[in-house]
Amino acid sequence: MHTTSYILRKTVLTAQCLIFIGLVEAQFYSGSQQEYGKNRVQYREFLWQQYRFPTMEVYFYEEGRDLARYTAQAATEHIKELEKDFDFALDERLQFIVYNSLTDFRQSNIGLSSTDGQNNIGGLTRIVGTKIFVYYEGDHTLLDQQIRSGISHVIIDQMMFGGNWRDMLKSSTFMSLPAWYTDGIIAYRSEPWGAELNNRIRDAVMSGRYDKFNRLNGLDAKYAGYAIWKYVADVYGPGVIPNILYMTRVSRSAESGFLFVLGVSLKTLQEESLAYYRGRFSEEDRFRQDIPLEPLAIKTKKRRTYSQFKQSPNGRHLAWVSNELGQYKVFIQDISTGKIKRIIKGEKKLDRIVDRSYPVIAWHPSGQALTYAIERKGELFLRTYTLDDKKPHRNRSSC
Repeated sequence: MHTTSYILRKTVLTAQCLIFIGLVEAQFYSGSQQEYGKNRVQYREFLWQQYRFPTMEVYFYEEGRDLARYTAQAATEHIKELEKDFDFALDERLQFIVYNSLTDFRQSNIGLSSTDGQNNIGGLTRIVGTKIFVYYEGDHTLLDQQIRSGISHVIIDQMMFGGNWRDMLKSSTFMSLPAWYTDGIIAYRSEPWGAELNNRIRDAVMSGRYDKFNRLNGLDAKYAGYAIWKYVADVYGPGVIPNILYMTRVSRSAESGFLFVLGVSLKTLQEESLAYYRGRFSEEDRFRQDIPLEPLAIKTKKRRTYSQFKQSPNGRHLAWVSNELGQYKVFIQDISTGKIKRIIKGEKKLDRIVDRSYPVIAWHPSGQALTYAIERKGELFLRTYTLDDKKPHRNRSSC
């Protein structure tokens, strides 16, 4: 019986190791090592090239040389800064895989499987070992955030679980950290505090959405964790954060990590942080002045995001874009009657990184036609919807 149990445990461990190794080593192949039934359709093949530096390797393909150079330069500075912030030195060379666009990135098979059982369809996970996958969104600030996020992710993995896959596999068996803890510290070190982040956390705190931390998931868990770590840095000083992380690893408990360093329980810390933010945001509200505007007669859904609200030049119609789990829709509303018409729907709903760069909409000066650009299979298409015949007219323009 003992022998059978031992063989079973050894078989499971070996299988886990093989899965992990295969995941790490199969990222640069376009099809030969992918799992059947999970491959994404690739509309183009990438001829990868490489820059090699003492602390990193940067992989790029055609037209991506400038992005690769920027990534290398930015990553060099971010590595120094983050190693100092975390009081931890990386013990391996990092690999940055740079995609020229989110569209190109989404053609890869990154994130389709994982050893932790998470649903990673569409590339929600962009870190595999020391490989950091980034893509350009037309804004170097966002690229910097991805680089910092990736470096922080690798540092946290090495601090908490060890520097190689054997240590990580062993440590992860005995320690499970809540999403708000890990995602929160990574976000805190990679995303600067600003008006948008202030408003996001303000809305969640004042509405009571963060009252039960351990029940949070997704973006709520991430930004609730961000709020906790920012509170710790603001009140106790940023120097205590590496100590909390170290004690968490030693004790294999998030609760104990905070208790040993700060002298307060996790429950008390969460309550104190929420009280801190409520006081802060209440003080801000004293200086806010509401602007009286007519509410739009548009029914919204909680899981959808809305953007590009544009009124026609003649003031008769309103157009906007909605996005839910990557599926986009474009709507036009007749302001006088309130009637709303959906003129296009594209993509499927999937749990993935959402590309909000398309569609792009613009009204014709006459106010009688709406032009929009969409992306399909790596190509751009221009279409114009006319209000007279209520039909889209297609003009293909590929880039």
